[in-house]
Amino acid sequence: MTITTGIVFLLSFMAALGQFFMKRTVDKISWPQETKMDALAAVISAVLQKDGLLAVFLIGSSSLMYLIALRLGQMSIVTPLTAGLIIVFTALIGWFVLKEPMPALKLTGLAMMVFGIALVFRSA
Repeated sequence: MTITTGIVFLLSFMAALGQFFMKRTVDKISWPQETKMDALAAVISAVLQKDGLLAVFLIGSSSLMYLIALRLGQMSIVTPLTAGLIIVFTALIGWFVLKEPMPALKLTGLAMMVFGIALVFRSA
């Protein structure tokens, strides 16, 4: 495994974890119906809480790591690996942590993605 691959795996997991904390953040928002400004204020207030700040930090850090990975590796390898791994990690966090359903069709799709990621990884 190269340093670029390690960075891609880490940034993908961090991005997926950031999505988890963003989900927890938006689930806590009570959406005001009055005006769009009230809704915006509710979102900003929620993002400034612990989970929201952690989400912003993780997603922002993973974006910076993505730039490093692009600098060190081939875009045709880094981008598909990153996109696929974020989807797989996010689905697994949703399944294990949030107890979201994982029907056979979704599991089959994720397995196919893992197979595709492995093929892209092997071509590197």
